[in-house]
Amino acid sequence: MAGSSPARDRLGRQVTIKDVAALAGVSPATVSHSLSGRRKISESTTQRIREAIDALGYAADPVATALRRGSTRLIGLVLRPRDAVQGSLQGAAGFLELMGTAAIASLEQGWGLVHVPNTASECDLSLPVDGYIVAHPFRDDPVLAQLHRARKPVVTIDGFDDQDDQYDVRIDHAHGVRELLGGLDHRAHTHTALVTGTEPNRWNEEVKKSVIEVFHEEGSQLDVISLYEGEGVQGARKLIEGLIHDGARRILVGPSRFALGALDASHSLGFAVPEEVEVAAFTDSPLAAHAQPGITAMDVQAAEAGKRAVENLLGQLSGSANEGRKIVPAVRWRGSTRGQVPEPGSPTTKPALRAPA
Repeated sequence: MAGSSPARDRLGRQVTIKDVAALAGVSPATVSHSLSGRRKISESTTQRIREAIDALGYAADPVATALRRGSTRLIGLVLRPRDAVQGSLQGAAGFLELMGTAAIASLEQGWGLVHVPNTASECDLSLPVDGYIVAHPFRDDPVLAQLHRARKPVVTIDGFDDQDDQYDVRIDHAHGVRELLGGLDHRAHTHTALVTGTEPNRWNEEVKKSVIEVFHEEGSQLDVISLYEGEGVQGARKLIEGLIHDGARRILVGPSRFALGALDASHSLGFAVPEEVEVAAFTDSPLAAHAQPGITAMDVQAAEAGKRAVENLLGQLSGSANEGRKIVPAVRWRGSTRGQVPEPGSPTTKPALRAPA
C-alpha cells in the first residue's frame, strides 16, 4: 500500500531482495529479473520467488526500481497561467480539460501524470519525472529556461516561436479568430471593443494581434483594453458598462468570464443581446455555453492539446518523429451574436447567468 512502512524481519531489519533470494533458493539477480520481466525465468522458480515475497511481505522500492530501469514512467505537467485560474474554476475549464485528457492519455500508455508545483520564476525539479509538459508558457519564461538548463525533455503547449521545436503543440489562434470574426454580421459598421487578459502568453498576444489585423484591413473602429483576469465577472462588467456607454455595440473578450460581465453590463444598461449588443469570447467554457443567451466562443481544443502533448513527449523520449500539425480552434456559434445560426439547444433568453466574480 502506498505510504505503508517497509516489511521487517523478526529482528526488526528491513526485508531486502537478498532475503527473498535466500528463502527462494535463488540469486538476488534472479529475483530482480523475475520482478522486472527483463529475462525469462522458469515457472517453478517464479512461483518460489512469489511464495518467498508473500511470506516475507517484501515490496520493491518503486524509486529504486525506476532508477534501475532508467525510467519512472511519470510525466510532469507544469501549468503556467496564473490569472486565468483566479475566481471560478468553471471559467478555466480549458485547463481542467487539458489536465484530464493528458492524465487519461498518459494512463493509456502505461504512464502517470504529476502536477508539478511552480512559481512565477521556477518549478520543482525534485520530482522523479522523465519529462515535462509546460502548458501556455510566458514569453521569455524563466521556468522553461530552468528546464532547458537542466537538460530536461520538454514539450510546450502553445509556446512562442522561439520556444518551438518539432515536438511542441501549437494552436492556430489566428485561424480561429478570423473564422469567428468572419461569421459576425455587418462587422465593418459596428463600433467594437476588445477586452483581453494581461498575462504575457501566446493566446493573449495572438488573439489581440489577429483581431487588430482584421480590423485594420477593414478600416473598422476597434477599442482595445487589457484587464487582469482576476477581476472576474464583476470587474469586466464595470469596465464594459463604460465601453457600451461610449458607443461600443460589439464586445469581444478573451476570457469567457469577461463575456458574462459583458452580458450583465448590456442588460443593466437596458440593451438586448444580441439585437443591440453582441458578445463573443476567444475561449469557451461551461459558463459561456450555459449563459443566457449562450455566448459565441472560440474553442481552443484544450483536450486535444493535452492528448497530443503526451503523445509528443513520449515520442521525444523514444526518439520517434512527430508530424508537427497545428491544432485548429473551432467556433461555437450561440445566441449572443447575429449572423451565424446558433448551435442546437443553445439558450437564447435573458438575463445573463450569474457566476462568482
